[in-house]
Amino acid sequence: MAAQNTEQDRASERAARRNRRSSAAYRGFAARPEPARKPRRRRAPAAPRETREAERHPAAQIRTLSGAEIRAVILIMVVVTGVAMAMIFLAAQAAVIQQDINHTKKEMAQIEEDIVSIKVEIEQAQNIEAIRDRAVNELGMQAPKYDQYIYLSELPDPQQEFAQYLKGKVYGTAQEPEEQ
Repeated sequence: MAAQNTEQDRASERAARRNRRSSAAYRGFAARPEPARKPRRRRAPAAPRETREAERHPAAQIRTLSGAEIRAVILIMVVVTGVAMAMIFLAAQAAVIQQDINHTKKEMAQIEEDIVSIKVEIEQAQNIEAIRDRAVNELGMQAPKYDQYIYLSELPDPQQEFAQYLKGKVYGTAQEPEEQ
């Protein structure tokens, strides 16, 4: 027993010396905390041999589906396919409608250009000089002479008798209006 105590005494003496050497006071520095040690990772217990073989061979994990599960999978596939086809059909219809819209916009732009050119023609046709030029050059008209003027104030009722008077002048059967 005495030998055992002496051995314990020596071990505790050595530990005390180590502590003194490593202490901050011995080295002349302020005490600093020791870094925390990471806990050791423990391995998961080994899986049974059947599980390891099933992981290596995926075919061993396949299970058979019941009739209801197969019908459900087929129904889902049919629904997904139907939705995809409907989306494709709607996209095609949208493209056709967009093409019609673009065609209509082009037609509208052409019609607007025509409207502008017609307005310009109307403005030119209302110009008195253009009217006179066309009458003289294209239609062969002349300015009326003095004796070709008709004064409406000479007619007793200009609205009713003017048409007959003009007809008579053109066909040579004109009767001079009677003055009252």
